[in-house]
Amino acid sequence: MNEMEMSDLDEPRRRDILTRVLSLLEGASYDNEPTVIAHEIHRIIEGQGGEKDPYLELKRRSNGRAMEIYPDLLNRVRSAGDPLREAILLATCGNVIDYGAKNLLDLEDTIEMAEKKGFSVDDLEAFKEIEKTARTIYYIVDNSGEIILDKLLIGELLRRRGDRRVKVVVKKDPVLNDITAQDAREAGIHEIEGVEIVEIPDPGWITPDHLKDLKGADMIISKGQGNFEGLSEVKGIFFLLVCKCEIVGEFLGVDVGDMILKYSGG
Repeated sequence: MNEMEMSDLDEPRRRDILTRVLSLLEGASYDNEPTVIAHEIHRIIEGQGGEKDPYLELKRRSNGRAMEIYPDLLNRVRSAGDPLREAILLATCGNVIDYGAKNLLDLEDTIEMAEKKGFSVDDLEAFKEIEKTARTIYYIVDNSGEIILDKLLIGELLRRRGDRRVKVVVKKDPVLNDITAQDAREAGIHEIEGVEIVEIPDPGWITPDHLKDLKGADMIISKGQGNFEGLSEVKGIFFLLVCKCEIVGEFLGVDVGDMILKYSGG
């Protein structure tokens, strides 16, 4: 309940929130996606007078920390033998920045490990095959801090084709430390030539229904475990994530902390 701790709530309202959350969990279906439940909990806290975006300062600090190492990472991409793979790898490493995850992994340690180990699920060849002809790419972002490393991959994708456009898909409203349009602008995404920010029309996480509105998509890239949980059954998506829990690890056949580049097929 990090959100409640960061909200300026008195003790009676905190007790009421806990009661409501326990009631929600008791009545939740096993078929519900974890992201749906997390969104409902967020709305309970907000409805009781909690901050609309309790993670705002943490998000800004995450972006600031990531910006400190961004120039070195950009040099690493540009000097790599395979710049696209390096950009994908580093962007995926950014997925460790997640205040909603039980296992918080260290970014710099993750980068060092990733350089040695690579992807445990590696659909890079499929990525390259589709990327080389894709003119319109939708890039579903995940967390603050992480988005700074996403700029490495977005920039590389745009560098590879002058006629390409990358449409960055963001949340409508704050949920945990996930990216909103405001967060994306603060990270400077809108300043990259060839980038457009696209906001999903509803609060909460992106759903398979939202994908129907992604017009003219030649390629879809999705960041983060939450988006993977909600969209894994949809064909034609490249998922970039760090495995953060044993359940997802068992599903993918990997360990917690492993790097994933998975294509859901066409």
